[in-house]
Amino acid sequence: MQYNEEVSLAIELARQAGEIAIEIHDREYDVALKSGDRGPVTEADRRINEFLVQRVSQAFPDDTVLGEETKAAVDLNADRLWIIDPIDGTKDFLKKNGEWSIMIGFTVGGSAKVGVVYQPSVGKLYSAVEGQGAWVERAGVSRRLHVSRDADSRHATIVNSRSHPDDRIDRIQQRLGVRVGYRHGSVGCKLAHIAEARADMYFNLSGRCGMWDTCGPEVIIREAGGDLTDLDGHPLHYGGESTLVDVPFVATTDALKPAVLAAWAELREELSE
Repeated sequence: MQYNEEVSLAIELARQAGEIAIEIHDREYDVALKSGDRGPVTEADRRINEFLVQRVSQAFPDDTVLGEETKAAVDLNADRLWIIDPIDGTKDFLKKNGEWSIMIGFTVGGSAKVGVVYQPSVGKLYSAVEGQGAWVERAGVSRRLHVSRDADSRHATIVNSRSHPDDRIDRIQQRLGVRVGYRHGSVGCKLAHIAEARADMYFNLSGRCGMWDTCGPEVIIREAGGDLTDLDGHPLHYGGESTLVDVPFVATTDALKPAVLAAWAELREELSE
């Protein structure tokens, strides 16, 4: 099975990292602010980043490993690149609301191939390998994931950022006739919710996400029958000169994708007038 060793390692390490996270979460710990208004960083972010980068590098010494808190320069154009978010949703980790996750992604030639999103607060682990489907496991029970097949956007549910509201997304929601929505923390969890048909679309128009925010969950949503693209419908590419995903993007189901992209195109034209 292609990438079987990679996904097995990612699952094992995500669970071990979850144990580290919970131990820190349940006691007092250090918190600092990143430079450039890039949000908080905790002891959990730093320790888990170091743990995951070290363990992946030991298992696959010829691969390149990038963690969100990695300080050293990394070759982002390496053919085999691991991309790690030690705590996705650090603000939610601080709030202790459970809406945070640990994410591990693996790319080949700039395309995401393996993804793991682990939510330790509820013991849910999402995983996927390109061409092999997406799965969620909780309490020893595993089931295959599939997005909703409903093509009527009036029946859809939108999941939005808890920390970064955007009135443009509200306007897209109105154009699509979407009446149901909720807010959640971790980007990875929001995308996983679409994969398990709890939600149907998520927009991020900031242009400020890191590759670690999308790499792991992208494989999961694609293998569940959805997609994650820029707002012109093009796939994301992992590599280049920056760790930023510097374009707005949308995650949605295959059934809703045409209507979602059309709604954005209409709004973009209106905003440019």
